Amino acid sequence: METPTGILDVPATDRLIQVLQLGFADLAGNQKEQLREQKEQAQRLYEAIGTVRPKAKSDKTIEFWNAHKILMDEHDKEFKDRYSTDLNTGLVFAGLFSAVDSAFIIQIQPQVQDQSAETITIVAQSLLYISLGTTLLAALLGVLGMQWLGYYSATEERGSIAVRGHSRQQKLDGLRKWKFDMVMQTFPLLLQFGLLVFSVALSVYLWNTRLAHAIIAVFFSLFGFIFYVVLVISAVAAPHCPFQTPLARFIFHILETNRVKKLSKSLSGYLTPLREFIKARHLAACSPPGTWQQKQL
Repeated sequence: METPTGILDVPATDRLIQVLQLGFADLAGNQKEQLREQKEQAQRLYEAIGTVRPKAKSDKTIEFWNAHKILMDEHDKEFKDRYSTDLNTGLVFAGLFSAVDSAFIIQIQPQVQDQSAETITIVAQSLLYISLGTTLLAALLGVLGMQWLGYYSATEERGSIAVRGHSRQQKLDGLRKWKFDMVMQTFPLLLQFGLLVFSVALSVYLWNTRLAHAIIAVFFSLFGFIFYVVLVISAVAAPHCPFQTPLARFIFHILETNRVKKLSKSLSGYLTPLREFIKARHLAACSPPGTWQQKQL
């Protein structure tokens, strides 16, 4: 029986499609293999050229400023964290302490306005005003300190790494030249002075109103003052003492100046004969009778 014209043999068509698919698959595989071989050859050629090409000389200046940048970043982070914490804590204390001073001033104000106001009440209010003014001055210094830290932490975005490194080093040298640390130490010192004046004012005011309350205020004020003096003496006598205070650092800095050293040397020259005379009198008094005269002979 003959096949009608225009009708394809289905199995023959399927075989033709399979042959074409296998042919294209082999062609694609050969192309991938050729591309892989070309990439390997290009990589080997690049490595060969790299071995022949001379190595670039390392720039010692760039290496130095890179190391300088790492050290400066570590220093600046520790520097900023320390001062930011101290200033933030001090500003909070200054705000609370100013409110306490203002409350006491308002409390005493009606008594001062009276024509028959006692002198001790006026003195107490004057001391409270001094304490408030000192605290506000410390707060102003704290705000300025935060701005100075922001100026120091600002980095230059223009120029090479050497230019930026020079700028940061100049800022650091400026901090040391203009005694930035000593200036910032006056911030807590002013707060401590304001607290001392406030305790004196409170003791003076209570002494005129209620003696029992005044004794309590005087006791705690004296205890705090003596305790603070002991801490200052300990910090000055032992520089590595952990109980450092701003006043101790000021005293230690003054004692380290050349003028004080020269004055102490000159005074020691005058005091040496007096010291020897006192030592001789002490030995004479402690020695048995006749022994000191025999030693001198």
